[in-house]
Amino acid sequence: MGFPIISPYATLLSAAGLVIVLAIFKFRNRRTLPYPPGPPGEFLIGHLRVIPFEDSPTAYLNWGREYSSDVLYFNTLRQPIIVLNSVKACVDLLDKRGANYADRPRFVLLELLGWGMTLTWLRWSPKMQQHRKMLQSPFMKSKVSQYQSLQMKETHRLVKGIMKSPPDWELELRRFSIAVVANVGYGVDINTVDHQWVDLSDAAGYATSHAGAPGGTIVDRFPPVRYLPDWLPGLRALKYAHDNKSAIEEGATNSSFIHNLLEKYISNEKQGLPNEFTLADIKGSAAAIIIAGSDTTMTTLVVFILMMMCNQKVQKKAQAEIDAAIGLDRLPEFEDLEGLTYLNYIRLEVLRIAPLSPLGIPHRNLKDDEYKGMLIPKGSIIYQNVFAMHRDPDVYSNPYDFDPDRYIPKSEGGRGEPFPVGNFGFGRRVCPGQYLANNTVSIVMATMLSTLNIDWPVGPSGMPTPFEPGWSKIGQYHPLEFQCTMEPRSEKAKDLVYKSI
Repeated sequence: MGFPIISPYATLLSAAGLVIVLAIFKFRNRRTLPYPPGPPGEFLIGHLRVIPFEDSPTAYLNWGREYSSDVLYFNTLRQPIIVLNSVKACVDLLDKRGANYADRPRFVLLELLGWGMTLTWLRWSPKMQQHRKMLQSPFMKSKVSQYQSLQMKETHRLVKGIMKSPPDWELELRRFSIAVVANVGYGVDINTVDHQWVDLSDAAGYATSHAGAPGGTIVDRFPPVRYLPDWLPGLRALKYAHDNKSAIEEGATNSSFIHNLLEKYISNEKQGLPNEFTLADIKGSAAAIIIAGSDTTMTTLVVFILMMMCNQKVQKKAQAEIDAAIGLDRLPEFEDLEGLTYLNYIRLEVLRIAPLSPLGIPHRNLKDDEYKGMLIPKGSIIYQNVFAMHRDPDVYSNPYDFDPDRYIPKSEGGRGEPFPVGNFGFGRRVCPGQYLANNTVSIVMATMLSTLNIDWPVGPSGMPTPFEPGWSKIGQYHPLEFQCTMEPRSEKAKDLVYKSI
């Protein structure tokens, strides 16, 4: 008895029917999956007026506790927004499912600033992967040692400037923060606090840190607003963009990172060979070094100074560690950093107490996803609430206290709390400059603690006068302007610094 002959048309019809059934099942499953929890929105505009522009990370943290969920859902004008409040959620989605979460939303504000062609903001595409390749090679962990002599020189120049004029410490810090990345990226030597690049960097940093969370400004949420007069109430983000675009475009270019790329580009042109990248790619990748490196370095070191001023016991403990490791006859060097364990704890605690970008740089998922039985709809803007992760009382005891001792391993009698993560991103969008940045702030912290005492400002009584520091909570968290006292620890320390540069 033979098998029945099945018509190819019947086979095709059956296959088509199966595809339709699967599609219907998938659609129904998508519709039946609930969104993550979140507060109620308003008709048509959703959560546009619910999400605060100031201190939104704290609001997301509180909503997460209210709804007992580390994943939250919002929408503004039909744009879905997902907020991840835990390291686990970020790792599960952005790291383990990185292919689906490697995109970025559109950043209208950054386009207005003229920064659309920089790695940080580029959408997931061959162009973005090309820029990452251009930047990843020179900033790999194994290659950043090539910048150590520059970092040392600029660190000594910074501390010498502070010793010469302590009240101007913030100006010196501004110069330093742009000096390293400008030299690395463009070969520009910034040796004075009134250099034009200091003003340029300051303006750029102010725009990005004060305009609101990336992808979350009113211009990003409602792009047509860009065409309205920027004096209208609530449109200050647009004003920052208009005021600073011309300054960014006037930045001079010279050598170093950009020089190497230009040399290759010109050489290929002369030989009639195709170029992997355009001049716009070269300019964009070099600009990414400035954008990502200057203001974040400045903020980290300002927070460090504030924390040392407010926590004198921590400062003295770190100074004792440095003195024991290197003595009093020389300045710290990069080779010393590995042995300065407590100093590393201080650096980590600075990053935990004041995350560089409290909500991270948002990701965007390329297709629908399911997580813990919840729907993450395609095209969602996905924030990583690093602030909430670093304030989790189940992870960090007394999370609002500055306490480097929290990282001492349990084997040494400590609490062994985990090192903070998230400051440099997750998944396929991790910042390639993280090793350069960590090296920069580490050598500065070591050198400052080795040579300076940081204390409260002196009041009318002639004694140190403590005060309650203030914080700006729009966009990037950073301390409000404050005064402090910084003096050489000894004449010997002063002499070492003055002779070093």
